[in-house]
Amino acid sequence: MMYSTTIPVLYIAGCLLCIVQYWVDKALFVKHYKIPPRYGLGLARYCRETIEWALLVHLFMGLYTMSNPEVFPVLDKTNKTVDVL
Repeated sequence: MMYSTTIPVLYIAGCLLCIVQYWVDKALFVKHYKIPPRYGLGLARYCRETIEWALLVHLFMGLYTMSNPEVFPVLDKTNKTVDVL
């Protein structure tokens, strides 16, 4: 989530990873596992808290990368880099 603002292909890669992981887990559950693990409310709370922090990190990294002139240099009309400092 941290770099997905400037590299949108990570959303596609994440989606494909989730799809593959879903089918692998499903196949393993049907063919290999006998009893599924018991998940409680503690796991749901942990995921929610982690996602809240991931959102903050994503916003700050997106703000940094979009506002940093070294990442996206400012060009003048002759396509030469302009020193903004």
